[in-house]
Amino acid sequence: MKLNIIKIALLIILSCWTLTAVAQKVTLKGTVLNRNAEKLEFVYVSLLKNDSVQSAIAMTDRLGNFTINIDKGGYLLLLEQFGQKLYQNKIELERDTDLNSIIVDESVHLEGVTITSSRKTVERKIDRIVFNVDKTLSATGGNAWDVLKITPGLRVESQTISMIGKNTVSVMIDGRLMQLAGDGLSSFLATISSEDIKTIEVITNPPARYSAEGNSGLINIVLKGSKKDYIGGSIRSSYQRSAKNKGYFGADFSYQRNKTSAFANFTLGKGSSERTESMKVFYPNQLWEQSSDQEVFTSSLSGRAGVDYDLTNKTSIGIQYLVNANKPDLNETILTHIYKIKSLYLDSTITTKGDADSKYHSHSVNLHFKTKLDTLGHNLTIDFDYLNYENNMTRLNTSFLDIADASQSAAISNIQNSMSDQNIKAYTSKLDLDLPISLFEMSIGGKLSVLRNHSGNDIREMDGKEVLQSETTDRFRYTENTQSAYVNFNKKVKKFEFQGGLRLEATQTKGRSVVLNQVNKNEYIKLFPTLFVTYEPNDVNNLSLSYGRRISRPYYQRLNPFKWYSNPYSYSEGNPFLLPSYTDNVELTHTYNNSLTSAIYFSKTTDGTDQVTLVDTKTNMQATVWKNYIDDYSIGLTESYNFNLIKWLDSYAQVNLNYLKVKSTIPSTVSSKEGANFFFSINNHIFFNAAKTIIGEVNYWYNASGTDGVYDISSSSCLDLGLKFSFMNKKLDLVCNASDIFKTNIATIKGLSNNIEVQYRNYYFPRNIRFSVVYRFGNKSLKSKQQKLSNEEERQRLN
Repeated sequence: MKLNIIKIALLIILSCWTLTAVAQKVTLKGTVLNRNAEKLEFVYVSLLKNDSVQSAIAMTDRLGNFTINIDKGGYLLLLEQFGQKLYQNKIELERDTDLNSIIVDESVHLEGVTITSSRKTVERKIDRIVFNVDKTLSATGGNAWDVLKITPGLRVESQTISMIGKNTVSVMIDGRLMQLAGDGLSSFLATISSEDIKTIEVITNPPARYSAEGNSGLINIVLKGSKKDYIGGSIRSSYQRSAKNKGYFGADFSYQRNKTSAFANFTLGKGSSERTESMKVFYPNQLWEQSSDQEVFTSSLSGRAGVDYDLTNKTSIGIQYLVNANKPDLNETILTHIYKIKSLYLDSTITTKGDADSKYHSHSVNLHFKTKLDTLGHNLTIDFDYLNYENNMTRLNTSFLDIADASQSAAISNIQNSMSDQNIKAYTSKLDLDLPISLFEMSIGGKLSVLRNHSGNDIREMDGKEVLQSETTDRFRYTENTQSAYVNFNKKVKKFEFQGGLRLEATQTKGRSVVLNQVNKNEYIKLFPTLFVTYEPNDVNNLSLSYGRRISRPYYQRLNPFKWYSNPYSYSEGNPFLLPSYTDNVELTHTYNNSLTSAIYFSKTTDGTDQVTLVDTKTNMQATVWKNYIDDYSIGLTESYNFNLIKWLDSYAQVNLNYLKVKSTIPSTVSSKEGANFFFSINNHIFFNAAKTIIGEVNYWYNASGTDGVYDISSSSCLDLGLKFSFMNKKLDLVCNASDIFKTNIATIKGLSNNIEVQYRNYYFPRNIRFSVVYRFGNKSLKSKQQKLSNEEERQRLN
């Protein structure tokens, strides 16, 4: 009770703290023209405090107009286009001001102004939420998995990533889709240092340019590149203490001068962690209570390197290489207590000792080419990608049976030795062409992908005397070929902006079980339309409506029909008959003053895929399998607010309320389920001095009890704290992060199988404390000729 009072008091303080962040704002607007009185588009208009700290930024539209809402005070007004500074002047803003026309000379390049970026931690755009990772300190010293846990709009549990109020999503690295899930995806993300991540883009309704993969959208992890006219890098190290110890060390190097950009980095990790999993199965006459204590020792390596070269002032080529390796070794003790249901008298106990040695590694190569065909915005981009992923695992289970009434001690009753190997190769090519014409902007493109997944599994089962009882072997071959093409249109008409697109994807799959002599083929051609309509009645209001259709193809691991045992009575397996699922998303969004966002959304999923535990009352077997058995409908409301009205506090709060209705096609589960879900989160950055060399962070989220598929899920919450000290002109950072302070990030899941109640409660020890040190070095005094890079416009517009 005392703990709850402390938590409630802390939330009230944070809420009141945030609500006091009120400041009077004024509006600045104007029109930018060149010497020929032509209106200039894509000019960045910045207001700088103390001549260097960026307080606000806007970009001129096609008519050269811009509007900025900002606090009263004195500022340096700076105009930039394509990396060149065109105009600067000091102004005092005490009331709404219209500068009318600002005449600039495009041939003049101003020197002597350095901008310190002051982007918001969270930015809302027409089709996505952009989370600026370098603005938060909770991710310092961590990895990509840690960053996703604190990304607004996402929910990360065990090895599952989903958008709040919606289904699971697909993950991209620099716009390239990752064909991994579960342990494979989490292991891969754990090898990417948070220091290498620039932004996380939560794309709720991706346009036609992107792959249609991901029922609820896409998560794009954008990695950092090279700075302009720069040579330098950083070294970093961190120590994490949870139930066990972990440590990380890494470094990065970056170079850019004239036509050449290059970067390289690596991260080493070593240590161990603990996790617990529990399950209860309420049979008619027995209660099976299973608990698993696991220790995972991990040794990991990740690296990334790339080079870009400008062939001309319009054309550039580049290559990028990524490597990830992880060796998690699992030691597990599983206790299965079997009770008589009426008396709860202990009948027997099964003790299983499990040892699993795993090895994951992946290599990825990207070749890219970009050229500006003319000065009107016609651009051509070509990408070639290759991915090689391997996963090898060996697991030894030794089970002991102890009968409570028997006088003898426990004896070995079963030994299982399982071996699994998997190799995935993916070849992808992609072409994008921007074709602006007088009536509208248009882009077209296509993508070809060839995927090969080979996996093998072997199980040897012996009795207590190590006599071979059975041996099962299988080899699974899966191929997937996809051809896609898209067209996308964009048009601005006064206060309206329209964007529509259509993507066509043709897919051919073939799965073959060698030993079972089982072949499954599937071919389909589908259309995926997208539509965005935006209306801006004035400078502070923005209304948008979007629609998109998505597909979720089964991950390769889930297609493998082989059984993976955790004890003699419990196993999991894939399903080679899995089919894609489809989702339609509609969202209506209103944004006020670029800070308060309200959204109403609706989604419908057919042939949804999920795991389900099937319980056999005759044999007591518990089989967890993947099936297409869910159709769901979800309607919800999201409110988010970005508080940055006072200098020492930057906060982002979000509330989500949705109602979910699920229908199941499996007779063994409930036929339908419906219920409401509620989620609240708030992230706070506290600046303790004007130089922002001492920064605190308070993050909290709460998820109320509700419905998840055909299961009921209990409430859970999490409070994280962080503190960062910067020294040596912010070249040296000392950071301390504490996660899940009250150990409340744990939930109980309940469901029915053949009218038998099944409960799950897992805890992966997110409660930890992490100490990190980061030192940056570099020289930005490199001089090069003043040459506009071929991709400068694209870089500016992306920012």
